Amino acid sequence: MKFLKKLLKIVEEDQEKIIKELYSSFRVGENMKNQIIEDLKTAMKNQDKEKLSVIRMLKGAISLEEINTKKELNDDDIIGII
Repeated sequence: MKFLKKLLKIVEEDQEKIIKELYSSFRVGENMKNQIIEDLKTAMKNQDKEKLSVIRMLKGAISLEEINTKKELNDDDIIGII
């Protein structure tokens, strides 16, 4: 059980680092949703499985929130999800 808790903590820390890296790379004036899609494509091309997994998780969270609120999210809403 300790092993699983330790492994989960490592995965969460890695996801947090990737999200911070992605968030810091957002370009001013560009729609965040479009940039997330571009980052997803880049991660696929580079076969970066870890980054791809985190971006998919983020994209899924955004889609879920859009379904729940029945509206397209703006950049401020996306920042709130991140």
